[in-house]
Amino acid sequence: MNKTTLESLSDELFLDLFELFNAIDLFRALHDLNTRFNSLLFIYFRNYHVDLRSILKKDFDIFCQTYLSSILNRTIYLRISDDEDTPYQCTHFLSAGFTLGQFYNLRSLTFYHAYWCSYKFLDFFEKTPHLKNFSTSLSTYEEDDLPLFREFIPSSQNLSIKKLVITEVRSQRLMTNLFQLLPHVAHLKVEILSLNIDGHQWKQMIINYLPKLNVLQFMISLELGRSINKQTDEEKIDQFLETYRTPFWIEYHQWFIRCHWRRWIKSIWIRVYSLPYAFDCFPIFFDELDSKTKSTCSREMHFSGMLSFTLNLVPRMHP
Repeated sequence: MNKTTLESLSDELFLDLFELFNAIDLFRALHDLNTRFNSLLFIYFRNYHVDLRSILKKDFDIFCQTYLSSILNRTIYLRISDDEDTPYQCTHFLSAGFTLGQFYNLRSLTFYHAYWCSYKFLDFFEKTPHLKNFSTSLSTYEEDDLPLFREFIPSSQNLSIKKLVITEVRSQRLMTNLFQLLPHVAHLKVEILSLNIDGHQWKQMIINYLPKLNVLQFMISLELGRSINKQTDEEKIDQFLETYRTPFWIEYHQWFIRCHWRRWIKSIWIRVYSLPYAFDCFPIFFDELDSKTKSTCSREMHFSGMLSFTLNLVPRMHP
């Protein structure tokens, strides 16, 4: 498309197209191209998506110093990550002079590899009053979290969040405290590591803290206990699965799960997940031929076909 054809497009069409792109790419491609595009970028476009994944440090500095301060109130999506591609990005973000409170119209925030404790959430949600979608990792261990000496009281600042995605959960207390802050969550997606949470415990958390929940997607990896023999091991699995076969799960919500288990170094290792499977990868056992599986759903629901397809696509892993 030549310049003449490009400039013949309407402003409305450009504004619609802008919503498909990361703000970093928009400014890199269009800033100072002409006065019309500058006006679209700095005056008329109001729904910026800022995704800082995999950005080079020099590009991060240029974007923050040159552009970000001009679009704070027009940023509706922000993703910050302290992963191996962008180490210390949260620190760099704060040292650049930005706070989450400046993103007043933020609707969706993804915040990975950040250290959390329960009291940090109180301050965090006060600064993001319009947030509707929140994604983060909770890699804090139980003993590292600060216990609460009073009940959380939900406020108008945190009643807007409808979707919550959390990964690397290692502290049930921290997860529960977060649930208490967000009573209007309708969609929960959570990955839990090494915590034994059965169906009864889930039921109590949902009834007490997440009364509006209607979509639950979860995966739990844990050691269920010492392996005795095949019969005893399977009895333990059946006891665990029975907690997910109550009317609360099967009749009221129609939520179903599948469990994979195997014996590994004299222990029973299991992975439990909601159906249909909702995660990007499937960390199966190293030798899936030695593992067994059971589900709470009937064969007629045909979730197993999708699972078989997934198993053929992913690498094998140890427990």
